[in-house]
Parts: sequence; C-alpha cells; structure tokens
Amino acid sequence: MVASRLLRTFLLGSLVVSTAACSAWREKSGSPDSERITMRVYKVPKDYADNARWAISVLLKRDDKKDFGRAEIAGNGELLVSAPESFQQGVQDFVDSLAKAPPLPLTKRSYKLHCWLVLGRPVASESNAAKFGDLMPALTEINKAQGPYQFLMAEQLEGNGLLKEELKIKGSLVTLTIKPWLNGNDLESQLNVDVNGNDIRAKVMIPPGNLLVLGQFGRIKKDDNPLDQVAQGLFPGQKSADATPAADRMYNVFTILRATVE
Repeated sequence: MVASRLLRTFLLGSLVVSTAACSAWREKSGSPDSERITMRVYKVPKDYADNARWAISVLLKRDDKKDFGRAEIAGNGELLVSAPESFQQGVQDFVDSLAKAPPLPLTKRSYKLHCWLVLGRPVASESNAAKFGDLMPALTEINKAQGPYQFLMAEQLEGNGLLKEELKIKGSLVTLTIKPWLNGNDLESQLNVDVNGNDIRAKVMIPPGNLLVLGQFGRIKKDDNPLDQVAQGLFPGQKSADATPAADRMYNVFTILRATVE
C-alpha cells in the first residue's frame, strides 16, 4: 500500500512537471509542431520504468493530430523519449525525482514458480500419493474426486520471474508461459501450458504457497512419443503400446503449480 501511494505521488509529480514544460514550450514556440524534435536517453530505476514511460506517453498524446512524441523502454531498461526539446527538461526533472525514490518492496516484484508434471491412472489398489511429499495434498484430492490413482512423476521445473513480465519455463515434456500480476495477495495470470504439443490456455488465480492442478487426458499411442515413453512406467509388464488394448493405455496428465511471492 505504501509503495502504491509512493508511485501515485511520483506519477502525479510527473504530470505537474511535464505539463508545466508543455505550457512553457507552447508559449515559447507558438505551436508544438514548430519546434525541433529531439531524442534523449534517460536512466530510470527499473521498478519505475514502465510507469514513467506511461506517464510521459500520456502527456505526449493528442487526439486530433499526430502525437507530440513518443516514449519507449529499450531492451537495457533505459527510457527513450522523442519529443520537442523544451519538453525534455520536464522529463529530466521527472527522472531526477525518480532517482531519489526508494525501490519498490521486493515482495511486490518477484516470485518463484514451481511446476510438476505428474501422470496418473486409476487403479483398484491403494494410491501411492503418500510418496509424493509436498504434492500429497493435491494428489489426495484427486483420489477423493476420482478414486485411487497410481501416480508417476514425469518432470519437475522451476523459474524466477518479475511481476507483469513474461516468464517462460521449458522442459523436455512441458513448456509453461505465464505473465502474472498481483490481485490482492494472489497471483493472477493468463497461463499457457504446452504438454508434449497439447495446449492448456486459462486465466488462473494462484494463492501463494497453494497448489493449483490442471488436468488433461492422454493415451499411449506410440512407443517413440516422449510423453508416452514416460507413461509406460504406469503400466508395468506392458512392453509395447501397439500390443496393449487401447482401453488399457489411458492415463491422465496433471500439471501442478505452486507460486511463492518473494
């Protein structure tokens, strides 16, 4: 909350400073279009870069004609501003004020995402969910809803990301793409999970520390399919997919996620 108030304060300050610069430039030149456009590069704190670009872009826009200029963030995080020269002084004052601002709290910026790809098939005997440690609560819920399952760990991945920036985690069987933001204390995001060429696209809410389970159906079709090769471990004694009845080759794919905001 303190960080949000601080950010709003600096954005408001940018509007005051830059608007004053715009007024001075109009009075001096008589017309915004008559002044030479220059491009300047500014170093801004990474925490405030996107918001600085947005604030400056708002001031450079006009509805009826071409915008006065543009503001963009370069790949190295620097702020590029193309605008009338007299406007640039207001930008400089704004950037100087941001340099004195404390960084946003780390808990508002970064997170760690854990991803487990677990395969399972219904069994008549007791489930082996207890062998999966931290995942046991999620797997137990699957057993309660669908009956006992035999589970098999196919892949484990993890990655670190920054809020509002895309994170892509790629393994041998699963590729996960997420660009989360904070909604209260939870992470909210559009999520894309590609499991061996099969996509899940969903908008999800991940309470930090909790487990989120996404499910798919699978069937062993080919011995040379990477996911099917791993799934063979669910069917001991069946050496070949082609020699196994189709009804006995069905399995479920569970993508389990846990996020920790740092």
